[in-house]
Amino acid sequence: MRRKLVRGSDVIVASENKAKLKGLAAIMNGQLEPVNNMPKFKEMFGSVDLKILLVATDMYPAALIHVDHGVIKVSAVSQEDCKNWKKTGAQGLLQCTTAQLLAIYMGSLNPKSAWLKRQIKIRGPVNVQKFYSMIDAIKPRKEQRVRPIN
Repeated sequence: MRRKLVRGSDVIVASENKAKLKGLAAIMNGQLEPVNNMPKFKEMFGSVDLKILLVATDMYPAALIHVDHGVIKVSAVSQEDCKNWKKTGAQGLLQCTTAQLLAIYMGSLNPKSAWLKRQIKIRGPVNVQKFYSMIDAIKPRKEQRVRPIN
């Protein structure tokens, strides 16, 4: 927690309830925190209450993402707690490498096909799909690519 000296008294700059996040939790917090200021997201997902555990096998601590009626909260989960993911309160689990997770987030890897090819591990696929559709809804759109027909 940073403190700033103003006229001889300590003033807290950072909020006390926000712990410093590390690993994947810090990355996901940085990516998803601006979503809380989007009225479109609150409007679309105001009735959703969902917890998803994102585990990057090569980067711990993992990220527990809680979508609480249009507000996203990210917290860190230790490697030991990831082994029994239901005890974290998560309704879904997405486990893969950091590169695969970023590819899913950027849209270059389809999680359904990667799951069917057993490249990634998903538990609670319906809830993970809800989370993926939320992320897909808030991503800025580029030009639509036309796929060639084989």
